[in-house]
Amino acid sequence: MRIEVVTPSGSALTGTCTRAVVPTKMGEITVLPEHIPVISTLAHGRLSATVDGEEHIFAIAGGFIEVGKESINVVAETAIRPADIDIDAEQERKLEVESMLADVTSLSIDEIANLNRELVRTEKFLGIAAGK
Repeated sequence: MRIEVVTPSGSALTGTCTRAVVPTKMGEITVLPEHIPVISTLAHGRLSATVDGEEHIFAIAGGFIEVGKESINVVAETAIRPADIDIDAEQERKLEVESMLADVTSLSIDEIANLNRELVRTEKFLGIAAGK
């Protein structure tokens, strides 16, 4: 089946895919040839895909996946290879978010929810950069 991973920056991955593991809001799904059709929003996490016999890994955030009988389309806000993750920036952002969450009395419920999502994203990206 054909896979395409795209971001606002362009195509991150295209090729013939035999297996993909994708984090969705429904949970992690494994897509194999002739998978039932699925449309789901993406969760922050690790996308791995075996394309043209080689495993490709990305840290992804935001977007959606559409699985058809012969295709996987991933549209993500962010898709970064582990080697390209800026660990220092992610650690700094994690500390910044944790600091903001230390005093929630001055934050709205929406701000708290957004900060919690950002904290999850930074933790997932740091784990993926570390090979987890």
